[in-house]
Amino acid sequence: MRPPAEPGAPAARRPLVWYVAAGYGLPAGIEAHILHYATEMRRHGFDTAVRVFKPLPAERHRFLAALEQRGIPIASLQSDGARRERLRRLALQPVWTAYTALVKRRRPDLRSFRLWAEGRAGVRELQRRLRRERPALLHVFGRLRTDAWDKLPAERTMHHEMMTGTVDRHWNEEELRDFRAYAERVARYFAPGAGVAANLRRAFGIRREIVPVFTICPDEAQGRPRGPRPPGAPRRFGILCRLTEQKGLSYLLEALRQFRDRHGAVDFTFGGLGPMEDDIRAFAQRHGLDGVRVRRVESAVETLAGLDVFVHPSLEDAMPMAIAEALMCAVPCLVCRVGGCADLVRDGVEGLVIEPGRSDRILEGLERFAAMSDAELAAFGRRARERYEAVCRPERVAAQVAEHYRAVLAAAGERSA
Repeated sequence: MRPPAEPGAPAARRPLVWYVAAGYGLPAGIEAHILHYATEMRRHGFDTAVRVFKPLPAERHRFLAALEQRGIPIASLQSDGARRERLRRLALQPVWTAYTALVKRRRPDLRSFRLWAEGRAGVRELQRRLRRERPALLHVFGRLRTDAWDKLPAERTMHHEMMTGTVDRHWNEEELRDFRAYAERVARYFAPGAGVAANLRRAFGIRREIVPVFTICPDEAQGRPRGPRPPGAPRRFGILCRLTEQKGLSYLLEALRQFRDRHGAVDFTFGGLGPMEDDIRAFAQRHGLDGVRVRRVESAVETLAGLDVFVHPSLEDAMPMAIAEALMCAVPCLVCRVGGCADLVRDGVEGLVIEPGRSDRILEGLERFAAMSDAELAAFGRRARERYEAVCRPERVAAQVAEHYRAVLAAAGERSA
């Protein structure tokens, strides 16, 4: 135990942890994760702040508003850096224009120059703030700009994978090489489940230890029992997500059409925002899916309270916050075997796990849940809540990660001594 402080002695400075990401522009996964970590780690003896590269949105979404309400500082490196470097930007524009036209043989345009200049300014602002604010630790969520990786102090940096851990078309060979080097030298590499960790080793060739962690999810349901349903009422299905093709929504829509054709009706709520909103509404109207609706989500708990089964047929994902929230609300889940989803939901225990990209498998899962008795479905719901209690409670996940924070701090202190 530490000895008590002398009377009148100044309080010990709490280690400052930066949560770093590319942006904070959407009410989506990375934004939720950062909010929950930045909040919970203050209860474990750390000060927290958020630093992102892209400009903050003009409209404060719910996660950004919550950060501000809780007094957790957030700053855009690109916005702050661009304000500092107006003169440099003016001087660079003719050089960039000539290089783009003569060397790259592309037509220069002002938007491309602005993005390039703001990106460079953001990296320089990162370096300035590292020198000035001297964070004790950096916890990076997801992919950053390639030219930022080597600016982070490796002995104090922890990377948190936020996708499935596979290589897609957005990576080129140089970026892959640089990312592998970054991944091998950082102090910790967290992955959302053993499935993602295995993908990282296979797809990226990462050889270092990868630490599996579960999604941190505050108990907004507070263990409240779900209200009774009328006996024999149709099952209410739904999803909460960013409405994009990555979530497998085209396959889901086809499964809903087939379910309606076989069973006469389907009740499904698409909760969220995204580029597929209009496509979903048009599909439902075209095929007469009167029970399919799209709603914005102000409260995940309130939306989930209206569902009997949570459906998340993602094609590519890590360990989505929405699945953890469904477990928290005692809602059984139908998920795909991608990323860490099958680490969170076990087949036949908290829900059903299917292969991705298969409308027939989604349909089969919907029909299995629809055919269950109320007692069977309630048993799945109880196990869903038990799973949340076992692996997603903030105090449980944060305690595990806080131990890594302290170990990294101790090791960094030994190296700098």
